[in-house]
Amino acid sequence: MTKMGTVAGAVVACLFLIGCGGGEGAKGKITGQAMVGDKPVTAGEIKLHGSNNIMLAAPIQGDGSFTFTDAPVGEVKFSVHPPAAMLGGGGASPKGVTPVDSGSTSGGVPPNPSKSPPIPIRYQNAESTDLKMTVKAGDNSFEAKMAK
Repeated sequence: MTKMGTVAGAVVACLFLIGCGGGEGAKGKITGQAMVGDKPVTAGEIKLHGSNNIMLAAPIQGDGSFTFTDAPVGEVKFSVHPPAAMLGGGGASPKGVTPVDSGSTSGGVPPNPSKSPPIPIRYQNAESTDLKMTVKAGDNSFEAKMAK
């Protein structure tokens, strides 16, 4: 094989591996706020449900804000979960609800469960939530606005 053929083969291989962007390896960053009506959810967890059984979780800060740094590109749904303390102090969780402890945060406004509005059950389950968006590579924003 000639030197030119080797270089051309290497270029084709690189282009194949890189693709056109937006492939399976592409990621997006999502920043947003979780609200019930006009009140921010001040504690808990928001889960992102993507294709191929991908699920990510992010803590909800005291001002309702959340961030996903490595979200998969494409259509995703969100479920929102109260902290474990709001589920009755360790009792049984409602069906489809995962208790979370969001007491530790990585910056932002600390969670405050006592000021958080109740999260309607339909938003606590990936099958019944209507919170969804299409994630694009790069920066994205999403307001997880829930009806009371």
